[in-house]
Amino acid sequence: MNFSEVFKLSGQLCRFSPDGKYLASCVQYRLVVRDVDTLQILQLYTCLDQIQHVEWSADSRFILCAMYKRGLVQVWSLEQPEWHCKIDEGSAGLVASCWSPDGRHVLNTTEFHLRITVWSLCTKSVSYIKYPKACQQGISFSRDGRYLALAERRDCKDYVSIFVCSDWQLLRHFDADTQDLAGIEWAPNGCVLAAWDTCLEYKILLYSLDGRLLSAYCAYEWSLGIKSVAWSPSSQFLAVGSYDGKVRVLNHVTWKVITEFGHPATISDPKIVVYKEAEKSLQRALGRPACLPPRATESKYEIASVPVSLQTVKPATDRANPRVGVGTLAFSSDNYFLATRNGQCSSPTSCPLRFLQCPPRKWLLPVASPIFLRNWLFCPQKLPGHRASSAALPSAPSSPLTPSCLGRTRIQALLQLRPLYIKRVFTFLKGFKKLQNTPVWLRSLGSMGPRTRPGTLRSSQGPVPPSPALVTVIRCQYQSRELEGDLCACPHFPSSDNVPNAVWIWDIQKLRLFVVLEQLSPVRAFQWDPQQPRLAICTGGSKVYMWSPAGCVSVQVPGEGDFQVLSLCWHLNGDSLALLSKDHFCLCFLETETGVHTAFRQPDHCM
Repeated sequence: MNFSEVFKLSGQLCRFSPDGKYLASCVQYRLVVRDVDTLQILQLYTCLDQIQHVEWSADSRFILCAMYKRGLVQVWSLEQPEWHCKIDEGSAGLVASCWSPDGRHVLNTTEFHLRITVWSLCTKSVSYIKYPKACQQGISFSRDGRYLALAERRDCKDYVSIFVCSDWQLLRHFDADTQDLAGIEWAPNGCVLAAWDTCLEYKILLYSLDGRLLSAYCAYEWSLGIKSVAWSPSSQFLAVGSYDGKVRVLNHVTWKVITEFGHPATISDPKIVVYKEAEKSLQRALGRPACLPPRATESKYEIASVPVSLQTVKPATDRANPRVGVGTLAFSSDNYFLATRNGQCSSPTSCPLRFLQCPPRKWLLPVASPIFLRNWLFCPQKLPGHRASSAALPSAPSSPLTPSCLGRTRIQALLQLRPLYIKRVFTFLKGFKKLQNTPVWLRSLGSMGPRTRPGTLRSSQGPVPPSPALVTVIRCQYQSRELEGDLCACPHFPSSDNVPNAVWIWDIQKLRLFVVLEQLSPVRAFQWDPQQPRLAICTGGSKVYMWSPAGCVSVQVPGEGDFQVLSLCWHLNGDSLALLSKDHFCLCFLETETGVHTAFRQPDHCM
């Protein structure tokens, strides 16, 4: 391997052009375009403000720079450097900008997702698309560039619209059978559109080009659902990663699950190769390369003998969006392998809520059984000094009780099969304000309608008789979608483990686990070579890792300082790799060629 010199960078904005000839990088408000082979500066553009997004057109003739803070987009031409275009969204603001597949239209999404504005660079005409949905992946172009699929939200319902990119005419408009559409993505062949629901509902829908529902898949209920989705390059498989730590692969014929990949913390199959990164201290000898940073340590891969226990980490449940579940999926370019990164518990469980900011301790008392409310599991934690005994608990009822509606908001709830035993619980519901606590005595929780008096509970058999369990009933008044007050909560995952240091590589032909790579640090990113089954991995350190069916290698990035590789991207031909840190970037050339720049340096290989 050869490495280039280190260049300045801002916001990890470094992109190869689609034709592979140019490399664009941003430094504050400046856009630098270099030749890929020589890294000589070809063009230097100055924007009106700090660049927050950069994107090449499909034909590599134009480049787009978005400045979201000012609501501006500037377009530059490589063939005619004196030509430029400025798009100002004005008071509408700007939150996203992208190219159309033809490279002659710019799509800008205004603040609050009020509309999408389509600007034509040729005719200077403007088109508007209303009701775009603010979701994880609401826009998807087909691979051939003919169609645009857009997720929409109208009248509290989800819809999908398909537009023809040549004239932006509406081709199909249909409603999506989802509660809160999270994303859409075309299959590489452009024949099937995948749409998946929010993480609170495990549901993925497959639609044809004319809007027909081909299939709907749901693996389980009452738990966090889909976290990541990836199509295979051949469109034959659809991999769905979920919060239960499993990947389910659907086939394109029946849209049924053909296999289910789990991520166990212990590898015991002798057919699976486990590579473990081993660290050793640097020997300050005379032969030590001077290009290594002072804090760098050598590392190499060792083949571990099974059984192997992978390093697990408990998720940080006191923070929003804990890193759990299969969040990254990627197929190799030849469809032979699937790489995944897992960070979820081994079995699907509902997500209890913990209080981040609590009222006085006397309001928070333990609970023996949790309440399932929609997809959230409310389970107050046991307090110090409390003695809980389950010996006196009676047997569970034959069927769960389902409360009807509470106040003016209809919320479906499901009790666990055991009765609820609470000494006193302060519970809150999303969408309510003005909580009034009234202690009552109960034996089992039935239905509480809007006309229930404070202090009483009623079930299908009538008033609930007293019981030696004191519960706090909350009288709520509907306010808005968000909770207002001093209380907040976050998901709590009991007995859940992350495996952030491992990359799992699956053999798609044999539908089994092929290789596991365990790093010393958590994996930040990985990406497949676009030309061959070769995987590049970075962990936020000063090394880059490569895997192929022939083996794996750990390579130290040379440099005077500590170059921390936070992200990476492959060249179209697969012969070079851009390594991105917080403020710098460099190129890694995998094959030595004649005429390489003299600044390229030989790295220290650690096999």
